[in-house]
Amino acid sequence: MTQSWVAREQQVSRSPVQRWMRVYREKGLSGLAPGGRADRGQVRGVPQELIALIEGLGLERIEREVGCDSCAGA
Repeated sequence: MTQSWVAREQQVSRSPVQRWMRVYREKGLSGLAPGGRADRGQVRGVPQELIALIEGLGLERIEREVGCDSCAGA
């Protein structure tokens, strides 16, 4: 069977089939098993500074709401 045939059967382009073949040659059948992500549990694509800003705004809103409650009782 050819790589083109496998690509058609799996409904993918030839590049994944070529990658699968390379991995199989380098690592054997175990290399084709799904692996875990190195960045599991990490936020991707959002800078840490933006996360800190958003968290700070959330805390600021909570402080204002608590402040307003104490003013209403006076």
